[in-house]
Amino acid sequence: MKLLVPSSRPCIRAAHELYGGILDEIEASGHDVLAGRARVPRRRRAVIYARHLVAASAAGRAERRVPAGTV
Repeated sequence: MKLLVPSSRPCIRAAHELYGGILDEIEASGHDVLAGRARVPRRRRAVIYARHLVAASAAGRAERRVPAGTV
């Protein structure tokens, strides 16, 4: 992730967290993936989304403050 533009990192971290959450749900169901769809609860998705959206916004503002050519 260090190679990504800082404002893109929170998006990738959010995806990592969400897909990891799906894997947690699969484990919790005893790995029975045919019984139903494994989903991250809506509230948890919203919390992850909000946290990483704020981080991406802050990183984007920081990128705009850095003079061009110094990064």
